[in-house]
Formats: sequence, structure tokens, C-alpha cells
Amino acid sequence: MRSKFLPLLIVAGMTFGGAAFAGTTATTTTTAPTMSSSTKVAATKVAATPATASGTIKSVSTKHMYVVLSDGHKYHLPTGFSLKDFKVGEKVSVTYVMKGKMHMASAMSAA
Repeated sequence: MRSKFLPLLIVAGMTFGGAAFAGTTATTTTTAPTMSSSTKVAATKVAATPATASGTIKSVSTKHMYVVLSDGHKYHLPTGFSLKDFKVGEKVSVTYVMKGKMHMASAMSAA
């Protein structure tokens, strides 16, 4: 019996011995919470809340349809917006929403 035990012990040591020296590793799997289709639709319908900025017009571009206020931000105006009544140095109030990193104005009036 001892003659079979020693070779079996050696084979087992060679087979599983490397795993003993490799250390233990833990594998953790995490899954993100899933949204139902109704939640996804509701998330895409959330509109940005309009904000208002006031300041003095620093520059106007009628070609590219934007104004830069004294705060240094560029406010992009909608196509067809009339800039003829606004001049550099005039105090204005701009209503806008953020679209990415851009300030998209929806209204501008003299302050």
C-alpha cells in the first residue's frame, strides 16, 4: 500500500502544488442595474432647466449668431434671431440652456 501512496502523493503535489504557491485570487463580477424601457423613455424626455445670465455685451457675431457677455461666456442664439437692436456695451439678460458645453440662448432682452 505504501508503494502506491508515495507516487500518488508526488503526482498530486505536482498537479496541485503550483496552485498553492500562486496564492489565492478572488474573482468578483458586478452588474450594473438595468433600466426598464419605460425608465429609459422617461430619462430621455427630461428637458434642461433654463437659466438666466445678465451682463454687458462684449462682442456680437451676426454671422455666427452669438453674443459674448462680460462674464466671458458665448451665448449661441437661434437662427433667425434679430441682433440688429443689440450693441456692444449694452446691458442684457439672456435666457439659455446648456447643451453639452455650449450656452444655447432662447431669449435675450435689454436689462
